[in-house]
Amino acid sequence: ATGLCCVIGALFGGLFSMRFAIVASMATGIGSGIIVQTQNDIFVGIVFGITYGWMLGLTFNSAGALRRASMWSITIASLVGIVVGLLVGTLTGTVLGYWAGVAVVQIFPFGFDLEGSIAGIFAGSFAGSTIVWIMGMIVRSVFRSRGEAVEVATRLGIVVAAAFGVAVGVPVGDAGSNASGFMAGAAAGYTQGLIVGAAFLASYVIGYYRLPLYPGDAFSMLNTFFASRAHASRVFDYLRQCSLHWNESIFLPLPYLKRMLQIAAGQDVEQTLAEISFIVQERPQQRWAALAATYEIALNELGRATTLDTIGQAYRRLRAILTLEIRELNPHMALLFGHLEDASQEVAGYAMLSTRDRQAALNQMSAHLAQIHPNTAFRDVRLNRLLERVVNQWRVPLGQELAALKQALESLSSIENPYTAGPALALYSPLFVGRQDVARRLGEALRRPDRPTFFLNGERRMGKSSILKHLPVLLGPRYLPIFCDLQATGITSSASAFFQFMAHAVYEALKGRFLAVKELERGRLEAAQRENEAAVYHRFEAWLQGVERVLEQQDRVLLLTFDEFEELDDAGRRGYIDLKLLLSWFRSVIQNHPRLALLFSGAKTVNDMGVLWTGYFVNVEMIWVSFLPPQDARHLIAQPVPTFSGEEIFGELVIAEIMRVTHGHPFLIQALCKQLVEDLNFRSRRRAQVQDVTAAIEKILQTWSVYFWNLWDRADPPAQSCLLAVLALAEDARVSQLAQYTGLGVQSTQLTLEKLCKRDILRQQDDTYRLAVPIFQEWLARNLYLLAPASRS
Repeated sequence: ATGLCCVIGALFGGLFSMRFAIVASMATGIGSGIIVQTQNDIFVGIVFGITYGWMLGLTFNSAGALRRASMWSITIASLVGIVVGLLVGTLTGTVLGYWAGVAVVQIFPFGFDLEGSIAGIFAGSFAGSTIVWIMGMIVRSVFRSRGEAVEVATRLGIVVAAAFGVAVGVPVGDAGSNASGFMAGAAAGYTQGLIVGAAFLASYVIGYYRLPLYPGDAFSMLNTFFASRAHASRVFDYLRQCSLHWNESIFLPLPYLKRMLQIAAGQDVEQTLAEISFIVQERPQQRWAALAATYEIALNELGRATTLDTIGQAYRRLRAILTLEIRELNPHMALLFGHLEDASQEVAGYAMLSTRDRQAALNQMSAHLAQIHPNTAFRDVRLNRLLERVVNQWRVPLGQELAALKQALESLSSIENPYTAGPALALYSPLFVGRQDVARRLGEALRRPDRPTFFLNGERRMGKSSILKHLPVLLGPRYLPIFCDLQATGITSSASAFFQFMAHAVYEALKGRFLAVKELERGRLEAAQRENEAAVYHRFEAWLQGVERVLEQQDRVLLLTFDEFEELDDAGRRGYIDLKLLLSWFRSVIQNHPRLALLFSGAKTVNDMGVLWTGYFVNVEMIWVSFLPPQDARHLIAQPVPTFSGEEIFGELVIAEIMRVTHGHPFLIQALCKQLVEDLNFRSRRRAQVQDVTAAIEKILQTWSVYFWNLWDRADPPAQSCLLAVLALAEDARVSQLAQYTGLGVQSTQLTLEKLCKRDILRQQDDTYRLAVPIFQEWLARNLYLLAPASRS
């Protein structure tokens, strides 16, 4: 028995792989050791069926395959592999086993009693395994997109064919060596096949699902649940010490897992989402609990949104909770939550819309909510109740605002509102004015032999994204800017997603200029990601070589622009992307790709990102985006579009006041002018007065409070102290007085003031510092009771 299992192990290892060698040799060794003293073929079949089924179930438990492919496809593949292996093994064991038994007697006429059985084992098992292996190679070459499923079917088929070849080959080989007829041998083989099949399937199920281990796993989970219920604050410690984490192949549902996740969500939602992500990726058979808990978390989060403002922000939170991976697991639920997400997005930019556009957005929101049927959406009644609460809560402010808008629209005439506050301006938008200075600096630097890497920096909502979108106009036809919004959903979720987005954008840009390149197939990058992350770069580089040949022929330069580049650093910290690998690729582009240039845009500078970034970018050109010059600011106010006569509607005094209170800030100009036109329409007036600007500022401070809070929150404590000091000291805001007021010291105060001036929050006039934008100064004054330290309140 020992020698036989060694021979089988060596042959299987040489022909197939070490995994097959281990399974075949162990199963054969155990089975041979049991049957060595018996001549009962039925007993032999049962033993081999049990040993091979048990070992196969334990060894080829396909939790890893389930993580890489769908449960349905892997289940079908497993069944196909077993059926094919059974048929092939029975056939080879019967036909080849018989003739092998006949042949061995001719060669060794005076052999021992088991020569026919051994001949049947070798002929049936190896022939069956080899046939299935060849079939698998053929199928794999035809169905490349089903690689994981074909691999599972092939592995199972090989070992099942070996098992049935052995079990059937034993009695049939005996029949051949004893000079029995072929029909008698075949009958014995088929009988043996049925016996082996029953024993194999029973033991395979027990081994595959690891049924003997499940009571221990279930007990561990029960113990964890009761401990967590008693000590909820330690729920994450209990979870990481239970069978969910230390047994990677629990195929039966774990009791109370969903309740455990509900307890965890009550303690820390973010940690719970991380635990759910672990279950989805590493414990595919427990996804049912993870999905149910995720849906409950999502509905609870959405239930906190009770005003149009908070509803408009809810879709961001929903995207963070229901990741693309979660949505792909249940398309029906993805559609349901998609309606909620769409309803939220309809009012996300509500404050930036005109009255008529607001009405249209609310009607669209109502239509999305009408697609949801809370009573039948989930099988779980608890989830249906949560969903019903969310839908009903959202309909309350929706109905109230629709009624208010209906009354506002009853005015006889209105001014068409051309202003848009908030989103980046699309290419060719008439609202985009100025920025020729940025275009000039970019153009000059791009033409230099030692082309630098560009960092476009400036405060938020200063117009950086709009500049990036208008680069095709600003730079001319020789340059092909590729706009990559790194806040787009999923773009930084993996290296393959990042490069797939970029490859598609490059392909579309070249196609728009009638430059033919082959599109990079999405599946190639995803397959490379499964190998390792570095393979993604290799595939993309190979495709990029073809792009560069076209650029060289047409004398074009590809400018890759990355908006909100700080998202890359965040993706690196979260482990979505290997940041060092990505930064190395950026440096390779700078050094080795003369037809490519890089531009990063964000509120932070490369120096703010730390030594990891500065170490990869040496030749850097910083371009600061600041306020609009007076002539451009006036143009945006007075004539944002050709059909709008701002001089008639606003007048010189109002235009001058808008320019003063905004200091040429493009976003604040748009927001203030938009509010002024809305107020005029609401009051059925055709001309604004200076006092209307004051009233509009009141609404701006409320509507866009998030913007002003962001300005404040992004200032460190010394900067916040200096801002409050400048506000308090007014005309006497000099360095010495500010240092005395803040207690920071002269040198520290000077450095802090310089940073605030660089950020366009302060401006220096002679030796006095003032807040650059009067609207922000007004916001600080109104919120002083929230901002000032308790000692000065």
